[in-house]
Amino acid sequence: MTAPAEAAAPVEVPPLRRDREVQAWVVARGLSEAGDTVWTVALAWTAVHVAGPAAAGLLLGLGTLPRALCTLFGGVLADRWPTRRIVVLANAGRVLVHLLGVLLLGVLPDRTFAVLVGVTVAFGIADALHTPAAAPMARQMVRDEDVRPLMGMFQTVSRTARLVGAPLGGVLVAAFGIRGAMLVDAATFVLIGAVYAVVLHPRFPRALSTSGSWRRDLGEGLGYVTRTPAVRTLLLAFAGLNLFVGPALAVGVALRVSQGGWGAHTLGVVEACVGAGAAVGALVSARRDTAHPVRVAFGVLVVQGVAIALLGYGGALLVGATATLVGVTAGVASTYLSSMFVLTFDNAYVGRAQSVSALTDDALMPAAMAGFGALAGLTSVTAACVAAGLGMALLSAWSGTRLSRAR
Repeated sequence: MTAPAEAAAPVEVPPLRRDREVQAWVVARGLSEAGDTVWTVALAWTAVHVAGPAAAGLLLGLGTLPRALCTLFGGVLADRWPTRRIVVLANAGRVLVHLLGVLLLGVLPDRTFAVLVGVTVAFGIADALHTPAAAPMARQMVRDEDVRPLMGMFQTVSRTARLVGAPLGGVLVAAFGIRGAMLVDAATFVLIGAVYAVVLHPRFPRALSTSGSWRRDLGEGLGYVTRTPAVRTLLLAFAGLNLFVGPALAVGVALRVSQGGWGAHTLGVVEACVGAGAAVGALVSARRDTAHPVRVAFGVLVVQGVAIALLGYGGALLVGATATLVGVTAGVASTYLSSMFVLTFDNAYVGRAQSVSALTDDALMPAAMAGFGALAGLTSVTAACVAAGLGMALLSAWSGTRLSRAR
């Protein structure tokens, strides 16, 4: 059972290029993602120096567990409460966690790793609440025809934020320690929370669940996902595609650089090629419309599958060029796919659908990373890249065909 819950009445929506509310949202989101990258770099650096590489890997993956455990609850909550309320509360919680962490690190310097474990777990819970809640906001703020350009703007600032945030995180942790990085990240959470609380005013009402039963809401959400062909295919595509491209970029490229003896700086350059290419791809797709978004998105992903396979061949120059192509195709496809996600899903269920997608990633990605590494060890990194690229190309072709029929 659903009923309109947000009282904001539809108003005249300005063109995206003159929409100051949305533009402030995009800028604040980019700064927040830069802060997240600063925090991730600082966390990894500090953990390695405090507890060693193995413990650092455990710490970086630790946030996945509470996020996976809580994300379905977060999806139900997202479809019951107004979007802004949850997002503001989640960001306020993140600020408090950072400030408490800074305080504890100051008074318990010999318990640094334990404090970072607590912060990481708390952030995993906050992510489980924030991510599903933020998903419905786009259709509450812009007209349907502006969703794709908005997603392109988000993708562009996100990729740029990661490019800027990574070196900034290294500088901050070197100059001020992890507490300085935490304060910077906390400041970005204050900013994005303030934008949601003060600047953004939902223009299009959204139906919220009023069933009164969390179990019923969860069952209805899962039922919606399983009985709606387009939704089901999109979620399967998202899950599968991430599982192919993620390990190839995270594990495959690192192995190529290591085996080639090209030096650690080359790994940074290759990752920058992916990020820069993705920013360019997102910017281009935000400006160019198409009458066939499904064909374009999944056709581009077939090309990306070929590029992933090529990561296993050639020297450093070819790997860098191929990584750039992976980035460009990722930027283009992500813009179209994220807008498809927003427009295909019933906005009354989008929080629960988003939580299912997030849970699938959290549950399967560790196995995909390990599987890629195992295949590379048993055969070669070239064979693992080819297998990942072929799997991605086939899944993209299948998903595009299924979605074209469903639409």
